[in-house]
Amino acid sequence: MIAFIKGRLVEKSPTDVIIDCNGVGYHIHISLHTYAQLPTSENIILHTYFQVKEDSQTLYGFADKVEKEIFKLLISVSFVHFCLIYIKKMQKRHTFLAEYLVNSRNSSNFAASKG
Repeated sequence: MIAFIKGRLVEKSPTDVIIDCNGVGYHIHISLHTYAQLPTSENIILHTYFQVKEDSQTLYGFADKVEKEIFKLLISVSFVHFCLIYIKKMQKRHTFLAEYLVNSRNSSNFAASKG
């Protein structure tokens, strides 16, 4: 629905940003990878994914389309718990994913409810 947001960076933290786009402040959840990629200039563009659930509407932002596509693939499968960890704690995409999957196979954390 919302493919990207382009505007002025108003606030940033390792998990969220607020972007002013024509007077509307968008609160967007980001990963640490995206946080590290944020430009030093005030004007930025983030590729976004808008998630609608029964009890929430959440906007996720990504520095590039590849990270966005990986996120979309992950939320399409049943281990949603991984997606939440991914978006909040990811620093290095591929090593984090590989470590999580290996550790999950060796423990009972792999099963989670579909969200």
